[in-house]
Amino acid sequence: MIAKFKIFCWVSLVVFLGLVVWNVACPAFQAESKNLVIAVPSLPLSLDPAAEPDLASAGPLSSVFDNLTAFDSNGKIEPALAESWKNSPDHLVWTFKLRSGVYFHDGTVFNAQAVVLWIDYLRYNSRYQAGRAPGYNFFTANFAGKQPLLVKVVALNEHEVQFTLRRPLANFLELLSAPAMAVTAPSGVAMTDSGRPSFRPIGTGPFQLNEWRPGQRLVLSAFPSCWRDVPRLNQVIFVVLEDPALRLRELERGNIDLAMTVPVSDIDRLKHNPGLKLINTSSLAKIALVVNCSVRPFNDIRGRIALAAGLPKKQLLHQLCLNRGVVGNSVLSPRSWAYVNNLKQIEYEPQRARRLLGRLYGSDHRGERELSLIYPRGSSVWADTEKLATFLNIHLKDAGFKVKLKPADPAEYYRFLTGRHGDLILQLESVPKLDPALELSLIRSNYHNGRISCLLEAARFNIDVASRQACYSDIQDKFNDSAVNCSLVWTSTVHAYRHSLQGVRTNHWGFLCLEKIYY
Repeated sequence: MIAKFKIFCWVSLVVFLGLVVWNVACPAFQAESKNLVIAVPSLPLSLDPAAEPDLASAGPLSSVFDNLTAFDSNGKIEPALAESWKNSPDHLVWTFKLRSGVYFHDGTVFNAQAVVLWIDYLRYNSRYQAGRAPGYNFFTANFAGKQPLLVKVVALNEHEVQFTLRRPLANFLELLSAPAMAVTAPSGVAMTDSGRPSFRPIGTGPFQLNEWRPGQRLVLSAFPSCWRDVPRLNQVIFVVLEDPALRLRELERGNIDLAMTVPVSDIDRLKHNPGLKLINTSSLAKIALVVNCSVRPFNDIRGRIALAAGLPKKQLLHQLCLNRGVVGNSVLSPRSWAYVNNLKQIEYEPQRARRLLGRLYGSDHRGERELSLIYPRGSSVWADTEKLATFLNIHLKDAGFKVKLKPADPAEYYRFLTGRHGDLILQLESVPKLDPALELSLIRSNYHNGRISCLLEAARFNIDVASRQACYSDIQDKFNDSAVNCSLVWTSTVHAYRHSLQGVRTNHWGFLCLEKIYY
């Protein structure tokens, strides 16, 4: 009996020491039960990536869904759910070989038929939303319309799917890599009794939806059967804190693990906090104005030139961005291969702006009306939107404009941005290194010009890079000639997080790679 007791004690001691050594040597094991709390200025308006209007707020969805193709860290196309592809000589037929052994969050198998059903869902909603409400704009603009560029999608077998285009698309793979083209499970787009497809956020990504309270809280749980990196976190909890100062205060108190979008004025102070780290996103933050060119004074070239002359781009870069970035002299980002740096600019001259407005309205300014400047209450791109809007308002009034600031919550802001309402809208976008056609398709502007549209179409359908470059140069010239290039500055977005977090990085789109993070 005593011998058995001694053996039991020795076995228990060995097991105990083994567990101690395992926990010391394998911090990843400890991290399995960890949760990550992220404070964000806003959450996605929809969990459907195809309907999600705001690229910046779509970050959480990037860990739920995958695309057929993806961008690597250098902006090159790499395999994702499609492990390889081939193109016909006429560039009209694309055949994709899909990965095997991939499962959706509901346990169903990812295959070619799932891709066909997902495209059918996008086609249906593209037709249904037309003329009703904004939504599915990305798919509609690039593949649908009166003469759809995407003719058909068929499953050749379980692991091969074929896309047929009406015309060659030079950026077809880039389009498939966009967040709006993330693949959804067949059960997530099943038809309802009313004959319309319903949506449930079921993807193949490393995290799956656990809880969603719109505008308040989003909880993602690890998906252990993910085909790519298995998460080292148990849950990721996104909580909405609109005030950037509150986000930083909660981070410094240890109540949250990561604060999205740090005010530029706090960066130097945070650098000296030994308990915190900073990360720049891999994309550029674009600060711009969307101009309603269908209303006075912007339906007149004099009004648009006056606006351009009243925008203090260099002062904004110096005072609010602390020289972190460059002045926006083009509708394309400095990272675009078609970016033109030496375009002629309208310099900041408030006196000239007042003179032009005087000629437009007359010496008594009769008929001049108050313009609305709409800005979002919170943004994943810029921390203090009210301070930015106030800065612009002061200088526009100095240039002779009558401006009234109008803050908007995310849903209202999106309606303004897509519904051609309001006069001026502060646009905050996160723009990675993209094909120029894809970058321009992300610009939500209600200014339409036949010549620019023709040049853009010519560029999209032209496989020759030199010819495309000429089209994009002409597009940038046309925007400047029409005085509608209201890109203000290109800067960077900075996040802050606890020093104990490891593996914090962002992907090509500037989204956090949640599956890489651990304690």
